[in-house]
Amino acid sequence: MFEIALIYYLIIALLILGLVGMFYAKNHKLQVKASGLMVILALCVGVISFTSLPSNFTAQRIISIVIGLIPLLAGLLAYFKKINFTVFKVIVALFTIIVSVYFIVF
Repeated sequence: MFEIALIYYLIIALLILGLVGMFYAKNHKLQVKASGLMVILALCVGVISFTSLPSNFTAQRIISIVIGLIPLLAGLLAYFKKINFTVFKVIVALFTIIVSVYFIVF
């Protein structure tokens, strides 16, 4: 039981540190690195949520993967200059928080 609580607290700590790094860092390179790490965190939490659900919970499994992939798609759009970096940061922050809460609740 302690290991699961440790994983939850680690995810929450990484989420808080990533958000602070994305929005309050003065250096643009640091903001880009923090945004990339938040995308990786969202993907990892989405995969953990996907694998932790039983196989008969198909809808919830699909939702966890889709919510985890949205920050990656936003990153690709920001890379190809289709969206602004500020919009990218907001999308990444929003969906990383959503996937983390989804993982903790379900």
